[in-house]
Amino acid sequence: MRQLGYSSLSKSYPTVLLLAVFASYQALPVLASSVQSWDEAQNRGDAAFQLCEYGNAERLLKQAVIKARTFGPADMRLAKSAGQLGRLLSVRGRFAEAQPYLEEAFAVKESAIGNETGQLIPAMGSLVRFYLTCGTAANADP
Repeated sequence: MRQLGYSSLSKSYPTVLLLAVFASYQALPVLASSVQSWDEAQNRGDAAFQLCEYGNAERLLKQAVIKARTFGPADMRLAKSAGQLGRLLSVRGRFAEAQPYLEEAFAVKESAIGNETGQLIPAMGSLVRFYLTCGTAANADP
């Protein structure tokens, strides 16, 4: 039985990498125009975000937000979509665009959960951290 050494692996590494990338694109068709449901838009947007396909992720997550807004103002699907889109825009350095989505996500959670139970503390902390790190510290005041 022949053992593979470092030299034989290093020669096949580009081929293996190319096959892995190709397989991921085959498993994830991210044509934003073909999205039918909120679940599909959200899941594909999340997957594209994970793969650093920010353009596709942004288009898909915007569609997810639009679809989620039809469920009502206190539906947690809207909080999920708006929050994820806000995080994506933050990663891309587009803080002014991210802020309304992050604030919308928090407002939806506040409507859905209420603020008497303390369950909003993590979401509030995330929003305050965004304000402090992205140049809008005045908004972090209670």
